[in-house]
Parts: sequence; structure tokens; C-alpha cells
Amino acid sequence: MKSGSGIFLSPKCYLMDNGDENDPDGTKRALKGVNHSTNVSRQDFLDALYNNTIAMRRQVRFKRDPKVFKMRLVEEQRRALNSIYYKFKVDDNMVTCAPHI
Repeated sequence: MKSGSGIFLSPKCYLMDNGDENDPDGTKRALKGVNHSTNVSRQDFLDALYNNTIAMRRQVRFKRDPKVFKMRLVEEQRRALNSIYYKFKVDDNMVTCAPHI
């Protein structure tokens, strides 16, 4: 990406956006343990970064039912973004990191 922004909450939870809302391929995001079809907005990432909010979303998952020895689809409320990792700010030299305040 030559322009835009990136919000990195943890190694497997980030959003990179080229800033063009008309370009559907201009956004790359990773959500650990969350379906890619789950709606998580840029504002949700910013709120998790600055306000330590927790974005909760409904997820449908396969779970093993030990009583009947079958797999079932279960809908559950899960944390979509995590704000529990240590956050760092990248300095102007693009190498050095300092704790995010």
C-alpha cells in the first residue's frame, strides 16, 4: 500500500485500509478466530485501540457434542477484536516502538 492507514491490535488482529471507500480490494483485515464475513468496522478497531472497548459479534461455529458424538452448529456471542495485548506506537523512524498511551 502506498497510502492509507493501518491499525494493528495484535499480530493476528489488524486492519489495513488504503483510504478509498469505493475500492473493495483496498482493505485487508485479519481477525483471529472470527469469520471473515463478520462485520467489523474501522471505527470498531479505533475504539478498541483508544478506548479499550470490546467489540462483540455473533458467530456460528462447529462444536462437538460429546453426548451424541456429532458436530453441531452453535451460535455464540464472541469477542471480535481484542484490546488486551500491549499496544505500541511506531516512532517517526519507522523502526523504534514506544508504549501506546
